Amino acid sequence: MKKKPELGVKIVAAMQLFTAAMMIAFALACYSLPEGDARRVQHFLEGLPYFRNLPLNYDPWTAFVDLSLGLWEVLKGFGIWRMWSWVRTLILIDLAIWLGDLFMFGALSDRSTLMRFVSNPDFLINLTINLIVLMYFTDPSVKEAFGGERDRV
Repeated sequence: MKKKPELGVKIVAAMQLFTAAMMIAFALACYSLPEGDARRVQHFLEGLPYFRNLPLNYDPWTAFVDLSLGLWEVLKGFGIWRMWSWVRTLILIDLAIWLGDLFMFGALSDRSTLMRFVSNPDFLINLTINLIVLMYFTDPSVKEAFGGERDRV
């Protein structure tokens, strides 16, 4: 039997859903507003510290990608809120790939590029959030709350 969602699960789900809302709102702005207004929305979202790294460019292809990624984030957010065990696994895989990409970028970058990247506050915010989520979702009590009995080998 699954436990009730803990506060941490709700916070992670809310972050996923908020990111999804930003991406979907931008995609809809690109498709429904005149270009000048859509670019103002883009500049506003690029001014928000956590959202500067999202792929927010004014063009139909990027808007489609943002819409698709936003819908994917909605699925993950609701899955976390509903505590579906496969979503926890998906989040862990996603974070592992993100960390692998980060290590690959670090290995292939020169020192000046790496220092510029690491000194970016947005990078530090995203790194901190992702590491906290990774540690939280690997906690045994959280695994059990997501239906850990089925996941045990």
